[in-house]
Amino acid sequence: SEVVETTDLNIYNDHFIRVKDKSGHTWFFDINQSDYSIKPNSKLAIVGHGDNKAIAKNIKNINMNLQTRTFISGDEIDNLLIGTNLYGIGNSVQKAEMLYGVNSLFIISLAVVESGWGESYLATTRNNLFGICAYDGNEGAATSFATKEDCVLRLGKLISEEYFSKGRTDLYSINAIYASNSDWANMVGSMMNYFASNL
Repeated sequence: SEVVETTDLNIYNDHFIRVKDKSGHTWFFDINQSDYSIKPNSKLAIVGHGDNKAIAKNIKNINMNLQTRTFISGDEIDNLLIGTNLYGIGNSVQKAEMLYGVNSLFIISLAVVESGWGESYLATTRNNLFGICAYDGNEGAATSFATKEDCVLRLGKLISEEYFSKGRTDLYSINAIYASNSDWANMVGSMMNYFASNL
């Protein structure tokens, strides 16, 4: 997920909007399959994986209570992750939601943002999908987990005990402690919207 800004209000070929990402690459998104409102300097997010990308407005659910359970199944979660290195964590995510009350879509969206769809160094060498204890890029301090499930359940416990119990139940308030990147809440929220629209 990546937050971008656009000042281009033109509609190309009757139904595409053009957005440039941070590397200068130009993307064209079908406005009939995207969730956004066009306005000058509006923040938009490129979300998705591989060739399956879409654009989303930032952010519908940015202040939603992340203690809201989705009750989606492990299989439904895995269907959202097919073709990625996160595929297979569905049951663990569903278990974390039920045990700790942490929204499943938040968990998988956080995994996407923190691990690059499970492809980061920490994800592939330490089963660490969320950058747990990797403070400001200090990968040496990051926690190693025996399995991805161990990591998912630790994340659920961490969010419940260190954030929810202190009244931090939305993306903005968690962002203030969890990540130094001020766009973190927008990126995670964009992914949540993307996954919700694909359920």
